[in-house]
Amino acid sequence: MKRSTKWTVGILGLLLILAPCLYFGFHYALGRALETNGLRKLLGGKTAKVLDCNAGYLPLTSTGLSISSRGFLAKASPPRALTEMRASRLYARCNLNELWHGKWKIDNLWVAHVQAAYGEAAAQSINRKEFPIPEMFPPLLEESPIDLDLRNIEMARTDLSWGSTPEAGGEFRDVHANFFRRDKNLVVHGNGGTFHQSRWPVVQVQQFKLFFAKPELRIDEASLTLGGQSQIEVLGNFRFEQQQSFDLQLTAARCPITPFLSEGQRSKLEGEFDANVHLQKESAQAQSPRAAGAINVTRAVLKNIEALKRVADFTGRQDLAHININQVKGDCDWNAPTLSVKNFLAESKQLLVLKGEFTVKENKINGEFELGVSPDLVEKFPGAREEVFKRSADGYLWTEMALSGAVDNIRDNLKPRLLRAAQNHFSKGLLAPIFKPGKTVIEAIEEL
Repeated sequence: MKRSTKWTVGILGLLLILAPCLYFGFHYALGRALETNGLRKLLGGKTAKVLDCNAGYLPLTSTGLSISSRGFLAKASPPRALTEMRASRLYARCNLNELWHGKWKIDNLWVAHVQAAYGEAAAQSINRKEFPIPEMFPPLLEESPIDLDLRNIEMARTDLSWGSTPEAGGEFRDVHANFFRRDKNLVVHGNGGTFHQSRWPVVQVQQFKLFFAKPELRIDEASLTLGGQSQIEVLGNFRFEQQQSFDLQLTAARCPITPFLSEGQRSKLEGEFDANVHLQKESAQAQSPRAAGAINVTRAVLKNIEALKRVADFTGRQDLAHININQVKGDCDWNAPTLSVKNFLAESKQLLVLKGEFTVKENKINGEFELGVSPDLVEKFPGAREEVFKRSADGYLWTEMALSGAVDNIRDNLKPRLLRAAQNHFSKGLLAPIFKPGKTVIEAIEEL
């Protein structure tokens, strides 16, 4: 064997012996380095600089090329919008080739649970029992010797809440999300979980695509549902800095009415609606957001209402006790605490139609309407055709009607006029107390 060949074989043999030693030695050294406060301080300071707050990690551990930590915490004070962020069970795989060149490349960081709160009221919803408070570090002032290159963050469960007061708060909860870097910004894809804004019902998240360019979060695409065939599409943006606000455009189809009603109302009204709504919250608004748009109820049923049951018994028209509404629509403006509705129209074909506008404030209603009723129903009320429902159009007899009072005890000006018309019909009211048929009818109207 030639001398050069022997040298080559010898070198290869030595490398085969040393390679495992170098490999395991490097990982041992890496493991020890991860356990030092120096590296944790470096990572905590670098993360704090990105988030512009104080931050810290629980001790880092390694298994092969995998690195993990039980938890991460970031806390900020005003005027920063972010109040607190907590992440539990972080796990990542490292690219050692890049580490040799001063770059710590992490293709995918997996996090079991992330909680982020924007506002003191929102921070009250954070669960702080998942892990102890780590040592906290301020933002890094000098450039790091290691450049951290994080490509993708996968969050198995994300809870994001906002609001300086409970009345103005909202949240995403239990959402699965992926964050991808795009230059200095983030692209976010997610699915699952729920979305809730104060004073509005909870909706299920189907999927979304977001773009975050500090301090604004833009919604490029989002699909929500209230269950069944309901669908809500959302576009718009959130702003999370000192002047927190949002501006959203919602398009809803086949959504149930029930989630928007109080417990006492849910047994009395059911149906579905379509809507186009502009939802806004300015920084100065301390209460719930303003909502304005058009709503069209395509199918509804009024039932279990005592007043309707009494009218059904009086007229002999049992369909009045369970009214199928063919159409309800209106232009709505909800600016807490006031709901204003204009161009209101509700119709049960060949039975009755109601047109007008109204406001609801502090659980009290005030409204002005035109009421159209089928002629055969008007005939059930003595004198009503002559004194109350005087105008005929579109197959209905019409009159004006006003509503007022508490929502659960609404007063109208129609019953007094029906009563007066019946009294006039029976000898102008003079003989009503002694004229038995007339007395029975008048007492029945009084009880409506």
